[in-house]
Amino acid sequence: MPVARTLSVLCAAAAWLALGCTEPVSVMPLDDDDDDDGGEYAPSSEMLNDPDLAIDFVADCADFWIAARDDEQGGFYSFVEQDGSVGDDRAKSLVGQSRDAYGFVRAFQLTGDPAYLDQAEHALAFLVTHGWDGEHGGWYFSTDEYGELTPLFGESWDPNTFKWSFVQHYALAGIAALCEATRADEPCDLLQDGIEVLDDHLWDPDPDRFGYHEQAELDWSQPDGKGFTPTVDAFTTHARTALLISGTDGRRTRLLELADNMSRHLAGNRDLPGVEFGFPEVFDADWNVDWSETTSQPGHVLKTAWCLADAHAVDPGAGYREDALGLVRDMLDGGGVDLFRGGPVYEVDWSTGQVTSDDKVYWVLEQGVTAGLSGYALADDPMDRDDLLRLADESLDFYMTYLVDPDLGETWSVVSRDGDEVLDAAKGDAFKGGYHSIELGYYTYLYGHLLYRAQPVTLYYRLAAGDTPRQITLDPLPMAPGSLVVTGVERDGQPFEAFDADSRTLHLEAGDAGVFRVTFQ
Repeated sequence: MPVARTLSVLCAAAAWLALGCTEPVSVMPLDDDDDDDGGEYAPSSEMLNDPDLAIDFVADCADFWIAARDDEQGGFYSFVEQDGSVGDDRAKSLVGQSRDAYGFVRAFQLTGDPAYLDQAEHALAFLVTHGWDGEHGGWYFSTDEYGELTPLFGESWDPNTFKWSFVQHYALAGIAALCEATRADEPCDLLQDGIEVLDDHLWDPDPDRFGYHEQAELDWSQPDGKGFTPTVDAFTTHARTALLISGTDGRRTRLLELADNMSRHLAGNRDLPGVEFGFPEVFDADWNVDWSETTSQPGHVLKTAWCLADAHAVDPGAGYREDALGLVRDMLDGGGVDLFRGGPVYEVDWSTGQVTSDDKVYWVLEQGVTAGLSGYALADDPMDRDDLLRLADESLDFYMTYLVDPDLGETWSVVSRDGDEVLDAAKGDAFKGGYHSIELGYYTYLYGHLLYRAQPVTLYYRLAAGDTPRQITLDPLPMAPGSLVVTGVERDGQPFEAFDADSRTLHLEAGDAGVFRVTFQ
């Protein structure tokens, strides 16, 4: 074993024992044979070895949230008991409605059961009815069970009183997913309207400082701030999906502008003097670092790497690949991933490099899976590929072993670093709903088959009849041209031959409709 790698392992152990070791930490267990050419890492996660298991997992999570449905007032309750039943707090997060809808849509796409689409539409109907700011445009954050605006955190911090980029982006996540899976006019028009409002009011077009602002006043005046949330969350909630749906130059430009922001201002500040780990996440409107906010979350760094991997598929010559792999490597070598137990830790201080919380959090572990598998597909060095596959495998294995409630379903919010203690048993709150667990399952299915095992995947789409012939292109992932084809299509269980394999396009005549089962290879 090389001396440098030996020191890294010893220092990792010392760091966990608070012995003050300052040597950079190698967070990936090392290959027993220490093969400098890279070994063939064998995943132990049951779901990564059989990605079809993600289908039942996603369905189980979606089924859990059906119990929180409100048939009288609409939407879904956000604060639920461990079994999914409604507790005493009957408030409804509007962001939660969109996140729940996202989960139901992905459950349909993996199972083909259109009842999940009905649940998604129920959630989005409440969001649109009560969440849209009819005077200024944009979205509110939360209501009571009847749809009246209600602050969830007290009057001192009420996202209903200003426009927060987190809310504006995540309100579109479920809408974008429903548009992708159905191409129906209503969700697609809502997606377009929501993006236009964002672009009109939160997008800074200045060529020297372009990007989405962090927040603005309720009437969109005084937009200010930039950073991780308005950039990376915009990418995953709507920018990527909008490009997959439309393929237009405008949507491609916006996605790559967001990727440029990640490369320049997030990944680009990894080596800034005073930054010891990860990157700063909070900036002013001119992209100057806010040095008073030194919290960094490895989950955010890994999520940025995941997005840059997708951006590389859209524009392979822009350097996104190097930034994506560099960010993951920083987490692997710097202590952002738990060497002994698997999966990313929750929080560090980017100015000191100190781990401030080694708890394991549901959404952070998801980013270990998505960044690991998307990075695995980018890497050409065998050792890097082993490390990235191990990151994904151990993150997924820890998640399924310790975060998932084996008796009542869904996932807890936070467990201890070894998984032995549930620290936050909440399954639903103002932010946590069915989104991250189902997103984890959805991308484990896609990436596990397509990127890791090079096997086909099957997704379902429910397409309504149109008055004129239509050409509908289906792109489940950003992938390099020529790397993905459609090998078979069924409509309502019968073979459907009117498709182009290479362009992944269905040719629908006027009146053609149904549930389409599409296989991608």
